[in-house]
Amino acid sequence: MRMLFSGMANIHPDELLPVDCWETGKTLSKGYTDGVLIERLVTQFHKDQLSRQHLDSFWSIRQCHLLLGYGLACSSIASPTVADVGGGNGYMFDWIRLSYPSQDLHWTIFESREVAEAYARISKGPLKYRSSSELDASMRFDLTILSGALQYLENWQEILDLSFRISKFVLIMRTPLIDSVDSKVFIQKPKTGLYETSDASWPIRLISRKEFESHTSSRAQLIFSAHDPQELFPWSADLLPMETFLFRTPNLVVA
Repeated sequence: MRMLFSGMANIHPDELLPVDCWETGKTLSKGYTDGVLIERLVTQFHKDQLSRQHLDSFWSIRQCHLLLGYGLACSSIASPTVADVGGGNGYMFDWIRLSYPSQDLHWTIFESREVAEAYARISKGPLKYRSSSELDASMRFDLTILSGALQYLENWQEILDLSFRISKFVLIMRTPLIDSVDSKVFIQKPKTGLYETSDASWPIRLISRKEFESHTSSRAQLIFSAHDPQELFPWSADLLPMETFLFRTPNLVVA
């Protein structure tokens, strides 16, 4: 598993270059752990920490999906455990902490080793950072969140299976699904913000809806799904909304 970029929103058509496979995408891009990019992400994290201590009066659809999924999974639990896979700088933890101030949150972000170590050095409070290589079948969580994550994972099906095995609920957000028999791989080179100034690039997969539904339908119960028209991606001359799914898994007893 590699570093993910949960802070990104719309994907623009001129950001994507089609390639034949994931391996080609890795070879022809700079990747998720480029040193310049990590340095600038950490600098931005420093700047953002104070502003993250309150919720804006206007909630994005991303916030609404997170709070709905989290509420259905964890609102009745005094000390919920959450795995935030590819959770970046932990902004979703802040949103939940501000919305559920009486809960004793146990929240762990799983990122690449380089990113986890960089954020852990400056992060304050109960939020934990761990290398994604440490995520394994011995762990147990009330909720696993994969937000803007599956499309940046080479082994997305394996990580999804692992999430279903170790969690009572799995919340998948900001995922680009396409009506195609097969998933399609691209190199993404963002044109905005620190990603552009860092000359960042990495592989991304637009996931076949058929593959996604086939993989999830036999493994967990779908609780709800929704579209996010504020976060779009290009496919077949259209701009389509990212999608959200909350699953309840059969592997652990749900309180």
